[in-house]
Amino acid sequence: MSLVDDPKLAANVASIGAYLTESETKLIELMNGQQPPESQAGSIEFGMTLYWIHNDFPSWLSWLASLFPATQITPAMLQAWKVVLEGPGVVSSDGTLVSYATYAQLDSNWAEAAICYLLSKIDDPLTGEAFYREATFWHEWKSHRVYR
Repeated sequence: MSLVDDPKLAANVASIGAYLTESETKLIELMNGQQPPESQAGSIEFGMTLYWIHNDFPSWLSWLASLFPATQITPAMLQAWKVVLEGPGVVSSDGTLVSYATYAQLDSNWAEAAICYLLSKIDDPLTGEAFYREATFWHEWKSHRVYR
């Protein structure tokens, strides 16, 4: 049985995937010099999540990529944005600082929060418990941290 064989779980994953795609679109627009309107769906704060899922999560979490849409962000885009993201960053209209700086929205530690959120929404089919509650999760995550 696949994780997405459960209709409720499949709907939840689809909804999260759509939101993450909308968030990524907002981030791309911001990084390309546009200020996405507040009314536009998605949140810049979650703009890198699909990229992280498909590129930076530890290999033991690679199965998550099969559940979510592909990222629109390419390594070439990140390279083009590198000077800004490693430097002053970009401030969105809501005051969000998009930068690699500590505590800014692309601080690599936010990948950990993204993993915890996603895993809290997906139950382990063997135990029926959320993945993030497993005692081994934190040990595995801390030993496989991936930074940009």
